[in-house]
Amino acid sequence: MLNVIQESFAAAKADWCFLFNVWGQGGVGKSTLLRQFRRLAEEAGFLTAYTSDSDSTVLEVMRRVAEQLEQQGHRLGPFAERYKVYLQKTQFRIWRIFSKCFLITERHSKFEKP
Repeated sequence: MLNVIQESFAAAKADWCFLFNVWGQGGVGKSTLLRQFRRLAEEAGFLTAYTSDSDSTVLEVMRRVAEQLEQQGHRLGPFAERYKVYLQKTQFRIWRIFSKCFLITERHSKFEKP
């Protein structure tokens, strides 16, 4: 199987992209297989990125892929900048939500005191 993958990488054109999605029962060697695929892809000159089910949203997957590509010298500038702005806005929104909850809690606790 690894020979077929290696031959595919060797025959690949410059603009080709491979995506491997592996899932299944735990303990059967999925991670080992993907590490071998990744090694072969890197040896063939491909950029590689790995995500797992711990990345629960599309944005988390995109962030993780962008970070790994950047580590390999391929910066995704527009995405990185937009993601940074998104995080800043999201953190501000979360702070506003928490501060409102805090104020509501404070008011509520004042009414409960004897």
